[in-house]
Amino acid sequence: MLRLRVSFYSIVVVGLKGRKLMKAWRVVWFASVWSLWLHRNNIIFNNEEVNIDSVLDLIKFRTWHVG
Repeated sequence: MLRLRVSFYSIVVVGLKGRKLMKAWRVVWFASVWSLWLHRNNIIFNNEEVNIDSVLDLIKFRTWHVG
């Protein structure tokens, strides 16, 4: 699983330089923070259980659809 995660993030930034690289990292950062925040809220307010795989899938989804 770790290998899949590393290769996903390397695909996002491969071949990018300068401003495009910075934009790609910002998109990954915001998608990660937003996904974690929403998952945290669901755990606290909707009594959901921690699901790391679900959070990672949402981060990937948001990264590809925003970027």
